[in-house]
Amino acid sequence: MNRFKFRCWDIFTEKFLDNFFISNDGKIRYGSVSDELQLEKKGYIIMQWIGLEDRYGKNVYENDIIKYPDYYDGDIFKKSGLAVVKYDEVSFYAIDNNLGMHSLWDIIINNGEIIGNIFENPELMEKKNV
Repeated sequence: MNRFKFRCWDIFTEKFLDNFFISNDGKIRYGSVSDELQLEKKGYIIMQWIGLEDRYGKNVYENDIIKYPDYYDGDIFKKSGLAVVKYDEVSFYAIDNNLGMHSLWDIIINNGEIIGNIFENPELMEKKNV
């Protein structure tokens, strides 16, 4: 059974929060259940785990940057490069810095690996795909 997993980026400290949770009433909280501090939604970015792992077993989340090798998407050849994991209210997908869309499943089964995320490593997506 898949579990929902999330991570939370704090734009004020520019770090991921280690000990946060989303309560039953949908509020983002920080700390333990007995010592909780409700966080304002402004200033925090929640990202969901997509249900897949990269080639090294690392959980893939929204806004991760994935490096992928050359692969075929059906009959279409896709050159190696970097792509960011996105969510569009319906499904997860990956988009490279040339605005090309990729199936996350294709990237993962073709040995894609997480090399960072857009918050801690924004410079990675400033480069053209290699």
